Amino acid sequence: MRGKCEPPNKTKKSTIDTVDRFIKNLAAVPSHYCRQDSSKVYLPQEYKNVTNLYKLYKQHYVSQGVDVECKNIDTIQINFLLTGHTYMPVDTVRAIIENRLKNTTVYAPSQWFTVFATARQEPALFEVERLSYEDFYRWDSISDKYYKGNLTGKISKIRIMTFRKDKQSVKYKTSMNPTAASFDIEVQSKTKVSLLPCYRSQLPISKAKYDDLVKLCVDKVIPNCFKHEFVNIPRATNVKDYLPDSDIEDCDIVILLFRLSN
Repeated sequence: MRGKCEPPNKTKKSTIDTVDRFIKNLAAVPSHYCRQDSSKVYLPQEYKNVTNLYKLYKQHYVSQGVDVECKNIDTIQINFLLTGHTYMPVDTVRAIIENRLKNTTVYAPSQWFTVFATARQEPALFEVERLSYEDFYRWDSISDKYYKGNLTGKISKIRIMTFRKDKQSVKYKTSMNPTAASFDIEVQSKTKVSLLPCYRSQLPISKAKYDDLVKLCVDKVIPNCFKHEFVNIPRATNVKDYLPDSDIEDCDIVILLFRLSN
């Protein structure tokens, strides 16, 4: 009858009950302010982060031998949008952070975590994940092991990639045009491979830059409370300083300077 059928995309009650039991089994703590007047308990702050909670949820069922692999996705399509022709939520985040920086003085790298998180107050602070050199891996080993074919010089031209669960190949296009030709990349293996780390230790800076930073600390330009952070930075005499790559071409800079001069 009409109105009696559940929507096909509705989450199953058994799934909701499983998640509910998991959350109820988490270690809760009593209220800090009214523990004498109330028996209510609350989850610690680290459990209120959805990403962290989901990681714990997966680890819990993996430890019990439950297969957490998603089985209902047959096709994944990745669209690589054109630079400068897109608008993403991250653009808004960046604008908010830049606006916050107008009235903020940052002395040390350790301050950036707080600056990013507190750049927005409503509806909530930004969730910021702290990364180190141990979080970066070399993915070229995946390309060498899994994919057959020379992709040198083609990666930057790829606009669409399609992965199918039932095929031993990956399709890619170099154009967003629906009628554009697609090309196949043969998948040689589906066995898992261990990723190699990009770095075995924290990257050093040049000796000259290190000396300049320490001098700023000695001259009290950088507050003394941050001095230890700069003194402990790795440095090496064979490291050269270089400017990061810019999205602005040299010709664009010349045009901009010409307009400013006129």
